[in-house]
Amino acid sequence: MKSDKDIIVLSKQQTNGLHTEYYTFWLYLEIKNKYSNIKYVDQSSIELSKYISIDNDTVKISYNNYDNIYQYEVELNGEYEYFEDKNKLIASLIKEKDNDLI
Repeated sequence: MKSDKDIIVLSKQQTNGLHTEYYTFWLYLEIKNKYSNIKYVDQSSIELSKYISIDNDTVKISYNNYDNIYQYEVELNGEYEYFEDKNKLIASLIKEKDNDLI
């Protein structure tokens, strides 16, 4: 792990399975019923990004240390936006959905 803020949810005691990043997985659980084409992308390495994919990667949401601050990164059609607050991110997603951008 790179930092004390890194949390990886393990389904086993050993780390030789698929890894889930806590903050994005919790967000996924909160918003999964709002989108028909949403999935959580876990990885077999702690070095690879774990993220939420909406509409076949039209929107990708990850959580990491960006600019020395832990925050969510939202990639929407090649544009990036950063959120430190999960509730502000959810409000932004709802706004994008209401405007038919996702």
